[in-house]
Amino acid sequence: MSAYIIAHVEVHDPQEYGRYLSGFMDAFEPFDGRILVATDDVEVLEGEWPQVRTIVMEFPSRDLAREWYQSEQYQKVARHRFLAAKTSMILVGAYSRR
Repeated sequence: MSAYIIAHVEVHDPQEYGRYLSGFMDAFEPFDGRILVATDDVEVLEGEWPQVRTIVMEFPSRDLAREWYQSEQYQKVARHRFLAAKTSMILVGAYSRR
């Protein structure tokens, strides 16, 4: 069953974040993920939502999403994001009507 990683990223060092982006796809593609949303332009319909970059990634399963996040290749790239941005990130499963 599909799984999704949803992140809010508040970039405070664009140059360092650029280093993250330059290596991101090489670390991402081997895990069969798809980027569904990556935007700074959100429209709040209800409640509160941080006005920062919103990213939604889809993976074939939770296990594959975790494998990607925990992989040595991604963690090597992620260190640039850790230096460049404040991030909140969650992993959720797809809706399943039972």
